[in-house]
Amino acid sequence: MLNGEMMKLSNQSYISYKLISSLMFVLSMLLLGSCSNTSEPRDAQLTQLNTLRTSPGFEWFDPYYNSYTPNPTAISQISTLLKKDSLYFIMFVNPSCSCTGTQQDFPATMKILQAAGIKEAQYGIYTMIGQGDKHPYMDRFKVNKLPSLCLMTGSTLKYSVMDSLNYYELMYPDTSYTIEDFVFKALK
Repeated sequence: MLNGEMMKLSNQSYISYKLISSLMFVLSMLLLGSCSNTSEPRDAQLTQLNTLRTSPGFEWFDPYYNSYTPNPTAISQISTLLKKDSLYFIMFVNPSCSCTGTQQDFPATMKILQAAGIKEAQYGIYTMIGQGDKHPYMDRFKVNKLPSLCLMTGSTLKYSVMDSLNYYELMYPDTSYTIEDFVFKALK
């Protein structure tokens, strides 16, 4: 009789185990499903650097900006190429960026542009939650990754700085590249 009661208890434990496992699986799937972004793309928001610096989600900007030292030779070369009034840089960034490996790219880029003498009227900063968000240049190019820096000449995309940097880093991993290198290439 003891064996029969143990069998009954083992079956009940097994059934409880299966029930708990199934519930855990369903809850996990619901949790994962709730993390995906199924909403419509949002509109990118044009902002000013000073506004961005005090905006929630950009607390990380100033420490990276202050710690970055642009290459003075590259800055001098970039400065000599800034003769055209029709040049306009566009930066697309994500607030609360926890982009491992690229979080410092946006502050470094802004420091490079400012050190080279690029005036605020020569660049625009758009905040985006995801690269699929709507932006005013969607008919000209797609934002592939955040952060992203593009150079426009008039209304035409001339060069995608970050896409080019990412491509070269992927294709030539043994070579060291800087954002300055690609800002210079964009202006040539």
